[in-house]
Amino acid sequence: MVPADQTDESSALLSARLLAFTPDSTGLISLVTGTQQIAYLDLQTGCERWSFTPSADSSLCAPRPVAVALRTPTVPTSSCPVRLDLRLSILYTNSQLVEWQVPISVEPCSESGTGKFKVSVKEHPVQDPWLLEFWASVGKEWNRRLPPFHSMDYLGPSGDCWILVSAGFVVYLDRTKPYKATDVKAAVRRQNKEGRDLCLRVSANFQTAIQATVLPDRVAIMQIDTPEILLKLPAPLHKKRFGT
Repeated sequence: MVPADQTDESSALLSARLLAFTPDSTGLISLVTGTQQIAYLDLQTGCERWSFTPSADSSLCAPRPVAVALRTPTVPTSSCPVRLDLRLSILYTNSQLVEWQVPISVEPCSESGTGKFKVSVKEHPVQDPWLLEFWASVGKEWNRRLPPFHSMDYLGPSGDCWILVSAGFVVYLDRTKPYKATDVKAAVRRQNKEGRDLCLRVSANFQTAIQATVLPDRVAIMQIDTPEILLKLPAPLHKKRFGT
C-alpha cells in the first residue's frame, strides 16, 4: 500500500487508462496507464488518498484492462471505527475478470454532527479466491467458446454476481454457486435458458451490444443495429474494442 502525500492539495494526477466514480460520486477510481496502478482520488480536493499496484506474481497476465466496476459497502451509523471491504473488479483483454477486496477503515470525523467519515486503507488488498480458482479451472474453455468482452458491472445488491457483455453474448456470472469444468460448455448450449445448476448463464439476444450498465432497477444495454451507423459515429462516441 502506498500512502499518498496529502499536504499538497494540487498534487498532479497521473494519466489514467480507466476511471470509475464511487456510487456517491465523492471519489474516483483510476487505473494508471503503464503501471496499472490502482488509485483512489478524493474529488473534493483532487488528492490521491490511497493506491496499490498488483503484484507481478498475481494472475493478472493480460496486457490491458478494458472495464472497471466498484462496489462500496454501506457506511454504518456507529460512532466507532469499523473495518469494511470495498470490492473492485477489473476486466482484461483476455476476458479474465479479477476482483480486489480492499480493506478500508471507516471512522467518524472529529466534528460531531457532521455525518462525515474518514476512510483509509490499513492492509494490502487481496484477490477474490473464487474468481482465481474459477479462471484456473475454466479459463481455457471460456476463451474458446466465448468472444472478448467489452463491458462489465456488478449485478444485484449483494455484489456476488457480475454481468459481462460482448458483441454477441451477455453472460451472468454468480460466485455463490459451485462450478465444474464443463459449465461454460453447458451454458453456451443452453443459450437464453435458465440454468439454476450452473454458476453462469449465457444470452445471445444482444448481437450488436456496445455498452452495458447496471442501474438501481434495471440493466441498460446499448445496441446499434445498423453497421453503417456504427461506422459513421464520430470519436469518442464510436465504441472501440478494448478501449483503444
